[in-house]
Amino acid sequence: VALMLCAITAFSVVACGNKESDGASVEGTEAESEATNTEAEEEQESVLSSFDYNPSDYVTLCEYKEMPLTITGDYEVSREDAIAYFEEMFAYNGPYFVDDESKTVIEEGDIVRLNYTGYLDGVAFDGGAATDQYIDVSKNASADGTGFIEGFTDGLMGRSVGETVDCDVTFPENYGSADLAGQDVVFTFEILAIAKEVTLEDVDDAFVQREYDVESLEAMYDDLEEALAVSAANTKVSDIYTAMQDYVLANCTVDVPE
Repeated sequence: VALMLCAITAFSVVACGNKESDGASVEGTEAESEATNTEAEEEQESVLSSFDYNPSDYVTLCEYKEMPLTITGDYEVSREDAIAYFEEMFAYNGPYFVDDESKTVIEEGDIVRLNYTGYLDGVAFDGGAATDQYIDVSKNASADGTGFIEGFTDGLMGRSVGETVDCDVTFPENYGSADLAGQDVVFTFEILAIAKEVTLEDVDDAFVQREYDVESLEAMYDDLEEALAVSAANTKVSDIYTAMQDYVLANCTVDVPE
């Protein structure tokens, strides 16, 4: 209601304003412009006649220029905050993998980095190829858990890094692509490496350079700390405005006419 009465006040000011020419009118358009302004003024008067009130008779403003405000947020950002944020980001965007140079033969539970291309009648088909993919061979799924069609990784167990392996696969009858549903195809895999998962303890300059295109881990923390500080400052401003609004609404009085 308070906002409505304030809007009426503003509307009254608009309705009572003088219409002055800025000297830029083009001959032949002045009459049309004046007619339009007259119609607008009549419409404003019609609307205002429905609200025959003086808002100042019903609204008592508080001493808003001297309002006491209290905000309780924590707006300080430390290095520890930046590190904690990076750890959250690492967990959210992961898992991450690097090549495990100590392993060359695919065993149960291994994550394998590879390229693959699918062929139907000897011709590579659309959507059937990918590079630098991390695949959980035992689970027939990507490293993030996305499953493949049955039998996709069956021919990889026991094979070695550097090998190229052809696997015969049959798409299910209810597969989403009509061109591939029920079709016998061949997937050719290039086994690039057996991988191991990166933990927080493994994170170093080389990791952030590769994954985040940042010069060093310390530079990563610097960037995050700066971004968090900007966010905290914006939050503080927002909290101040919210506190101001709450104070005004709590301390102004509005008498609503029946």
